Amino acid sequence: MKKDNDYINLRMNIVALQTKYSLTDEELRLASRLSDSAFRQRKKRPGLWRYEELIRLANKLHTTVDRLVGEPQNLLKGA
Repeated sequence: MKKDNDYINLRMNIVALQTKYSLTDEELRLASRLSDSAFRQRKKRPGLWRYEELIRLANKLHTTVDRLVGEPQNLLKGA
């Protein structure tokens, strides 16, 4: 099982794209269809994200799930 530290790329990519597109946490939370507490938990522990939630989040961030969880430099290619 992966530890939270293994999800550092996911966390970094979410923050980078959130900044790039000037999206608030509330906008990402709504797109993910999560409660406030569930969204906060996933921000602290990215390993808790479910695939369906990542699909919605990736769509809001104008990317794919593969790029969202991949290496940060892959995120910038073709974006």
